[in-house]
Amino acid sequence: MKILYQIKTIHYSKGILFPIPIINDEIFMCASPNNEETFIVEVNPHLFLKLWRKTSCTIQAPIAKGNESSWKKDYKYKYAQQGFAAGVTNPVPLASVNILETNDHQIELSLGDGVTRTIYLLSIKAPYFPVSCTSLKSAMLLQKVAGFSEGTVYTLSELLSDKTN
Repeated sequence: MKILYQIKTIHYSKGILFPIPIINDEIFMCASPNNEETFIVEVNPHLFLKLWRKTSCTIQAPIAKGNESSWKKDYKYKYAQQGFAAGVTNPVPLASVNILETNDHQIELSLGDGVTRTIYLLSIKAPYFPVSCTSLKSAMLLQKVAGFSEGTVYTLSELLSDKTN
């Protein structure tokens, strides 16, 4: 899957806008440059959730093992709903994913930021969504285990320098 994006001014600086189609509409996420390189992967929600449900993160495990009904009862869910409702004028930042392969070859996935955004995307059945990783190694692993077979890892700087968009 070729990542869909637009280069836009977002929150007063050049950034990347990611449209995500949902039933009869579109929602928007964004990534803006910071002090470190950002790696972006479009994930398959089903594969992502399957991995996240195995997390050993005690805070996230009950959320990851939830379902649409329980996620909608999360006390912050309404804020994600409001955030995404702002649309293209105020896109929602990408969730930050931590992933590693343990010594016994198990995959450990947790979210560094964006738990509520993620459960919102899962609950509305987004067909895909982009996430960020802080290392190429993590992004490559995430692409391998939860990305689309025809997908790839992109850097934010690579997308920002794209002259075709």
